Amino acid sequence: MTTTKTTLSDAPSVAGDDGEAIPETVESPTVSPVADTDGMFWYVACVRVNYEKKFMLAIEQDFQGRGLPIEAWVPTERRVVVNSRGKRCIREFVVLSTFVFVRVEACHLNDIRFRPDVYKMLTLPGKKTPHIIPDAEFNNFRRIIDTGNATFINRPLRKGDKVRITDGALAGCMAFVQRIQGKKVIIGNELLYIGGATIEVDRESLEFVREGRSC
Repeated sequence: MTTTKTTLSDAPSVAGDDGEAIPETVESPTVSPVADTDGMFWYVACVRVNYEKKFMLAIEQDFQGRGLPIEAWVPTERRVVVNSRGKRCIREFVVLSTFVFVRVEACHLNDIRFRPDVYKMLTLPGKKTPHIIPDAEFNNFRRIIDTGNATFINRPLRKGDKVRITDGALAGCMAFVQRIQGKKVIIGNELLYIGGATIEVDRESLEFVREGRSC
């Protein structure tokens, strides 16, 4: 499989806690149709700009210090920049500003939600409880982003045929056809209301997951 470019679309933050004071709640989080089974779920904490990595380290240290399970992720990309000496070098940049993905047990969500350095937790429109991202959906998205070479586009992804990558580093990853360019196919995946990633692969490295229009 040939991969040449990954594109990350930046979706605007949606209505959530909106920064207002919210009393601590025991209301169950909004569970997505795909249920996770190990008691830990992916959420998105919104923090101030340029604080994403520091926040990730802080909550990891806090939870690990108390013997609580946690996983955190901040999407990044490597860019070639020119330093103060005029030399080209590679530096790592956060590609989804203010977003930190955290995977914790639901019973410990408030330990993150009500931290003073958390502006809000991402929620779906019309909902008050933090949105849960299914593991399978999150893992597909993360695998594409972690290939590197991410850049922003200011438009939502167009959904088409659902496909599965059959070989290479992304074998088994699910995505949707975005565009066909000869023997190459642009496929993409997205996290609802957060952002999307696309990547170019060989047409022969894809198989249909369900019926759709012909490639």
